[in-house]
Amino acid sequence: MNRQEFARRLRSEVLILDGSMGAFLQARGLPDGYAPDLWNVEEPDAIVAVHREYVNAGADILLTNTFGASRLRLGEYGASDRVREINAAAVQNARRAIGDKRALVAGDIGPSGTTLQPGGELPFEEAVEIFAEQARALVDAGVDVIAIETMFDLVEMKAALIGVRDVSRTVPVIAHMTYTVRGLTDTGTDPETAAIVLEACGADVIGVNCSVGPEDMLEVVGRMARATSLPLSVQPNAGLPVMRHGRTVFPQTADQMAPFAKQFVDRGAAIVGGCCGTTPEYIRMIASEVGHKPHAATSRLPGTWITSRSRSLRIGKGAPFVTIGERINPTGRKVFSQAIREGRTDLIVQDARAQAEGGAMALDVNVGVPLVDEAAMLEKAVLAVQNVTDLPLVVDSANVHALERGIRAFPGRPLVNSVDPVREKADFLLPIIKRYGCAVIGMCAESEIPERAIDRVRNAEKILRMCEEHGIPKEWVVFDCISIPVSAAPASAAQTIETIRIITTELGCATTLGLSNVSFGIPLRKTVHNTFLAQAIAAGLDSAICNAVDPLLKETVAAASLFAGRDAGCRRYIDMAVPLEAQRKRDQAMLDAAKAGQLLNVATPGGDEPKGEAGAGKAKGTRDLLWDAVVEGDKDGVPGLVKRGLAEGLDPFDIFLNVLTPAIRHLGDLFGTGKKFIPHLIASADAMKAGVAVLMPLLEASGNVEKKGTVILATVKGDIHDIGKNIVGLMLRNFGFDVHDLGRNVPLEDILAAAREHKAQIIGLSALMTTTMMRMKDVIDAVRGQGLPHVVMIGGAVTTPSFAEEIRADGYGKDVGDVVAIAERMLATHKERFPRDASDKPATQEPRSPAP
Repeated sequence: MNRQEFARRLRSEVLILDGSMGAFLQARGLPDGYAPDLWNVEEPDAIVAVHREYVNAGADILLTNTFGASRLRLGEYGASDRVREINAAAVQNARRAIGDKRALVAGDIGPSGTTLQPGGELPFEEAVEIFAEQARALVDAGVDVIAIETMFDLVEMKAALIGVRDVSRTVPVIAHMTYTVRGLTDTGTDPETAAIVLEACGADVIGVNCSVGPEDMLEVVGRMARATSLPLSVQPNAGLPVMRHGRTVFPQTADQMAPFAKQFVDRGAAIVGGCCGTTPEYIRMIASEVGHKPHAATSRLPGTWITSRSRSLRIGKGAPFVTIGERINPTGRKVFSQAIREGRTDLIVQDARAQAEGGAMALDVNVGVPLVDEAAMLEKAVLAVQNVTDLPLVVDSANVHALERGIRAFPGRPLVNSVDPVREKADFLLPIIKRYGCAVIGMCAESEIPERAIDRVRNAEKILRMCEEHGIPKEWVVFDCISIPVSAAPASAAQTIETIRIITTELGCATTLGLSNVSFGIPLRKTVHNTFLAQAIAAGLDSAICNAVDPLLKETVAAASLFAGRDAGCRRYIDMAVPLEAQRKRDQAMLDAAKAGQLLNVATPGGDEPKGEAGAGKAKGTRDLLWDAVVEGDKDGVPGLVKRGLAEGLDPFDIFLNVLTPAIRHLGDLFGTGKKFIPHLIASADAMKAGVAVLMPLLEASGNVEKKGTVILATVKGDIHDIGKNIVGLMLRNFGFDVHDLGRNVPLEDILAAAREHKAQIIGLSALMTTTMMRMKDVIDAVRGQGLPHVVMIGGAVTTPSFAEEIRADGYGKDVGDVVAIAERMLATHKERFPRDASDKPATQEPRSPAP
């Protein structure tokens, strides 16, 4: 089955996906902690039997038993060289179960089992190859569909989709993300952003599976439906897991869960199935509710969509005018250029923060300085900017290799600047645009700028033809209609306006400009280019690369949008104008009072200027800047600020205790409230680590270094997920704990042996799979049964407070941001249990003063 055939079938009817596999295999004798994937070759009849039950229950699509059959995950069982054998056997087992019935085989691909860079060790391209290797084995074995599932990291999902599409452009692909009860992934991606990115990267069906029950998936599905033109797929758990009589169970019965299927279908779901806790009985009831019936269609507003990891933005007709901040650019900026030569990102971060706070809707990132490794520096800049803002980015370079590095480092869907009508460059760049699912700026000029609008439009049409050759739709292209200094070519402005009109109305594409070019070389530049901007917006201009924090420009955009159909009900203009008008009245009143002699000293009118604009407020001191740098994950900026603080006479221990420590605690609080996410935690922890590295020799010399306690970390036997655990280790080390991370799939005996060897006070256990949760209880039972002095803390996506209480854990970490406070509390509460020769010094005192 190819993509077109699959799409046609989904347009006409709802297909039923199967349910859980793991629990069935355990009931048939799968040992605890053993890889289910290996049973494809060792116990094929058991696999076939489970598949057949689902086919008989009405499943139209069977997921192969290959969720963990990729190189890294099989490597945990010494089978990394058996990827092709195991995946081929799994496909054959599914085919045997189907027999002569009309059902499809979907090759199942789960997460890689580790974390991608920058948060982990796995390079993006290596992840792509790992997913491609499994996809190649599945495609060669004859699957009808590929299903990528249970992904919470948008970067990893992109790697998986790219890997599959590198193998086959024709196999249909279902792409499932997994969400928390907050409606976000653990890395902070909302449903709309995921839908846009997954569609652009080549998915044929997008959706959600695992983690939560059907109630919490309803809103996620509805939000996805408004952000994509693709059909949706839904695979909920049978509720959230609970402990009953020492067993992990899912509380929602089949008759409670099945009625949700109709609600999913009404929101645009064309595929409905079940995940953890569901059985053939669940699938039978779901099939009777919605199987082979029509479903609602999804819909997405037209235009060019770009995203960050957690925010999406539309550029096009009727959308709010998009201001793209131009400041991250070395042109004409000596100090900025020097920072880039030195490999520093502090000024980049500063400009990104200022523009985001000043109202920019996207940011252009350009680091093109002669004799610099631009590819490496652009990647570094893109990573740094992500830590301080969630705005979508325009990745900007004349160097195609640099563009690819910058694109690869960005978790969302960037706008790439740019492609021109020269075929040699286009044939090199457009495959990269297609592979990574980017949007792209098309230049309406080659080496020389055409004078006439009609010639610029011809260049645009040439670019669209080349895009079509590479499978890139016109909705992915935003055309730069070219602005020329009015001082040099007065007639050119009218041609630019006409180019905008033709491209928006006749080609149906979005448009942009580099705005400041038009006023180059003449006085009162803001007046000139803002006047031109108003005319361009009237002609249909959708966006501009500009000084997005300029108050006059923002007023011009708001006012012009009233007449261009971009501000229904004048709401945006009123939201901008009312507080501004009130502020101006206050300012005028103060000035009038001053003139009348009623005030001797006039303060800055209205207090600080808007954040991000020149001269805003009082300059921050080193402590405040260091606090900001840690919270924002500015790893490059922190060491210099620490050294500056030391040079100013700050005490090393004071910097550690009263600046770095509360800053990272604050970041943990933001994580706990859903305002920051795992990537931010990793970046901030790395930033603090960089600062501590500067302080450590001084702290050791002064005798102020002490370990709070020793912690053993491990993912339990049978589970090979370690993303959350790795971050926990990073956070604990930053707070003075001695951490020994044993890795993944760790047997009980190894955990206890390491705890004895290192005289650990705390054992931290992680599990992400419901089938491995009870291994945590085994460890706790052994610790208690043997009278060992350790306390045990548990965590992981499937764990809950009630589960922790039932298995008698000493601590439970809901989020990785909680673990430091929990570990400190455990040390204080259970101090009498720890060995006398272990560290029994009091925990480092809390900060003596509030955070800056």
